[in-house]
Amino acid sequence: MRKTILFILMILFAAACSQKEIKNEFTIEPENPNSGEEITVYFKADSSALNLSEEVTMNAYLFDEEITETIGTEMNNEGNYWKATFKTNPESKLVIVKFLSGETEETNDGKGFVIYLNKSNPELYAESKANYAAALIGEGRAAGLERDFENAKSEFETLFSQSENLKRKYFYSYLRSLQGADDIQALQTEADAFTSNNSDLTDEEYYNLYNVYQNILGNAEKAEQLKTSALEKNPNGKFKLLELSNQLRNEADFDKKLILFDEMIKSFPEEDLVKSMYDNLLVQLSRAGMHEKVLEYLEKYGTSVSPYYRFFAARNIVDANGDLALAEKIALNGLQFGKSEYENPTLEKPVSSSDKEWKDSRGFEYGMNLFIHGRILHKNGNLEQAAKELKEAVDLTMDYYPQEALNSLYITVLSELGNHDEIMAASEEFIKTGNSSEVILEKLKEAYIAKNNGVKGFDEYMSKYSEMAKELLVAEMKKELINEPAPNFTLTDLEGKEVSLSDFKGKNVIVDFWATWCGPCLNSFPGMKLAQEKLEADGSTKFLFVNTWERVEDKLQNAKDFIAKNNYPFHVLMDTENNVVGEYKVTGIPTKFIIDKEGNIRFRSVGFRGNTHKIVDEIEVMLSLIQ
Repeated sequence: MRKTILFILMILFAAACSQKEIKNEFTIEPENPNSGEEITVYFKADSSALNLSEEVTMNAYLFDEEITETIGTEMNNEGNYWKATFKTNPESKLVIVKFLSGETEETNDGKGFVIYLNKSNPELYAESKANYAAALIGEGRAAGLERDFENAKSEFETLFSQSENLKRKYFYSYLRSLQGADDIQALQTEADAFTSNNSDLTDEEYYNLYNVYQNILGNAEKAEQLKTSALEKNPNGKFKLLELSNQLRNEADFDKKLILFDEMIKSFPEEDLVKSMYDNLLVQLSRAGMHEKVLEYLEKYGTSVSPYYRFFAARNIVDANGDLALAEKIALNGLQFGKSEYENPTLEKPVSSSDKEWKDSRGFEYGMNLFIHGRILHKNGNLEQAAKELKEAVDLTMDYYPQEALNSLYITVLSELGNHDEIMAASEEFIKTGNSSEVILEKLKEAYIAKNNGVKGFDEYMSKYSEMAKELLVAEMKKELINEPAPNFTLTDLEGKEVSLSDFKGKNVIVDFWATWCGPCLNSFPGMKLAQEKLEADGSTKFLFVNTWERVEDKLQNAKDFIAKNNYPFHVLMDTENNVVGEYKVTGIPTKFIIDKEGNIRFRSVGFRGNTHKIVDEIEVMLSLIQ
């Protein structure tokens, strides 16, 4: 017996001794890795937003001037830390890591967990640092990096003082850092000097400089000179692509557009602009109401068109009460191609997505085609098949991007079939995860009454799941808590009155950055209207809607017209020069900031998850956590 106990103690002691001692939040082995080597990452989550997470994923973003690959790895829980291993590519210059658990990310306060490569080689190490500077101006957004133009500018200038070759390679990124830092004079000086000192400009350099002079410095004459020189050197280079792109954009006749597009495909098949046009042209067809041409377009270009845009085209027909037979043909095309892409993808994987993220995205797109076909089946009275497809659609979209309309339709179809047990099971899950709706609650009550022969006990039953939803939401929101000073600003509202953030000291302030062209912004507004009406009533909270990044001539009138047309009661402020959105380091809209009574940012929320009522619940919970 003693020997057995001693043996067990020895095993436990050996296990304890074998566990690596990790002192820092982020540690790597080897300490100074090189390109092409395997790297082990150790992550202590104690003081991070992931401290209570049961599962953690690590995304490693490999850079060579931009992100070239994303490697996602499930981390092993080693007790006091999480551990994962990945391998860089021989071409990799830099790695930035972020950690994820569900929707929660740990990004080192927007600075990224940075792994510089090749430190033993001064030249390669300098390039690794140049990649980080480029990442700071936007290339690192997927890796969770916040833009920092001043830091990027400073880093570039230090590196360029040591290497002229490095300056030429990263010159356009440097100019973008000067633009972001609002140092236009330096940008002008640097662009002029670079153009004068380099007689052997490449096609790419001509193109980048053209954009600088045309779109930033407003020197159309200089831009035209660069374009002319580039075309003389290379008549079939990027300016040929630009010319074809402009012709296509300005061409009204769609058949002629396609002739130009075919020429672009033939001459520039690998250009990102050309690849993006496959989806864009289908969107143009659909929005123009040329629905009968969609199938022709898909027959010719379909293998290069994302499954999502088949859903988009079919939905537009259904929403307009159009030809259901045509909509179904497009939806079936989407089902076939979407399923094929989900199981055996042929479209190119986005470099900023891990394998899992890409598969989830493909599943979502397939699910959306199931959704629109389910809508058509419902309209045609085929309820059994509609329920089957809508159930699969819910399963594919729920964890990626829940759809309130889809969830509601699924419950409606189950109600019409009289499937009370399924209604209750599905509705309970929707409520627990904060993805219910008025329709779902109504159908759930009807099912409960039918199953229990009356309404007795329904309030208690609902309270149980509502409380579970609130507990989950509170736990999620606690992970997102931050505490950093909110930049003060003064902007003019739609009435011409100057309004400052500091005017509302002593109140909680919700600042929502938005634009009239931003679909998710507009989709969020019914929920934001409900939230404002509910939470401003007691005078403790103020909602400010900052209009920014607009692409129209008269930004003020554009905003006025939108608010008047939709009868929103919002207090809109005009960020016409896009200064405030920059100060808040916004990388995408809508972005909402919850600012406490002391003027500190406590929550940052990006995007819209598609549920009107969840917006109200989320903001209400956020406010309760900062009282």
